[in-house]
Amino acid sequence: MEQLLASYENIVLAAVSEVETTLVAIANESERYRVLRLAAAASDETVRLVKGNYREGLVDFQRMLDAERTKLNTDDQAAESRGRIAANYVALFRALGGGTQFEPILEPTQLMEPIASGTPHSEDENFDVVSP
Repeated sequence: MEQLLASYENIVLAAVSEVETTLVAIANESERYRVLRLAAAASDETVRLVKGNYREGLVDFQRMLDAERTKLNTDDQAAESRGRIAANYVALFRALGGGTQFEPILEPTQLMEPIASGTPHSEDENFDVVSP
């Protein structure tokens, strides 16, 4: 019995650790995303200014391309970060037991029906499932 209790305790501790790790990953990636969005806003402003300077002949075309490339890279990193946040939420959902398939739990009266009728239940019959 002590071995079962120790095994159960280890499973619970591992689950709590997984949830905690996932929550930290969400917090860290959310902060990274926030910073990347600020950088993207700054890049948008830079592109706007550089394009104006290019039209005025104050900077060459290469500087405008560099500003555009920086903006696109920042936007790309922000999109990747947003995807990581979504993936971390999926991991959190799974760590909390989401997506787990449970076998239906039959009512005691349903368990006795095959015995009383002399025929076993077939797999395609509908049973009322009691939620755990």
